[in-house]
Amino acid sequence: MFFGRLFELFGADVALKLAFLTVGDRRIAAGISFETPDAVLYYNAGVDPDARELSPGVLMVERYVRRALERGIRTLDFLRGDEPYKYEWGAVDHPIQRLLVRRTEGR
Repeated sequence: MFFGRLFELFGADVALKLAFLTVGDRRIAAGISFETPDAVLYYNAGVDPDARELSPGVLMVERYVRRALERGIRTLDFLRGDEPYKYEWGAVDHPIQRLLVRRTEGR
């Protein structure tokens, strides 16, 4: 429901991308990313557990790297989280900033 609503809000021709990795006619992985002129932001992914022997997660990241390079984009950001696979791809920690915006009364 969340991802469906996200795509509804962003529309079809924007930075939000949905990608599938297939073997024959079988989808073995799916990924959601945001794309800016400077970076691919790897948001979320899922794999078919019955296809784990094919390493679909590794293949998905490779495809994201390839896509970025083909478009002249030099940054693939794994976003928040310290999962080990991110560091295997060369990820470097960056501070995350939070911004709280509040409305004042009477508006």
